[in-house]
Amino acid sequence: LLKPKNTKDNTERIKRIEDKFGQLMEINEIKGKIRKGIGKPGEAIVKAAVEEGATMIVTGTRGLSKLKRAFVASVSDYVVHNSPVPVITCRRH
Repeated sequence: LLKPKNTKDNTERIKRIEDKFGQLMEINEIKGKIRKGIGKPGEAIVKAAVEEGATMIVTGTRGLSKLKRAFVASVSDYVVHNSPVPVITCRRH
């Protein structure tokens, strides 16, 4: 049986991720905001962009092949096709 992760563990993990990206934004003098959303990730990202009056969304991608993307819902694909603002998609090297 798989045990669900402890909520405290998840909260701490999320805090570390937020801190890491907050520091990277500060070091690189990037103005922005880190937000948490509820629901499907792509929909939450587009909704947050609208609510914040964002002028651009920067997102990552795992670099799946077209065939794999056809079978696996891609958050970055959803954002690119549903965002009212420009989207930059970065692939990890």
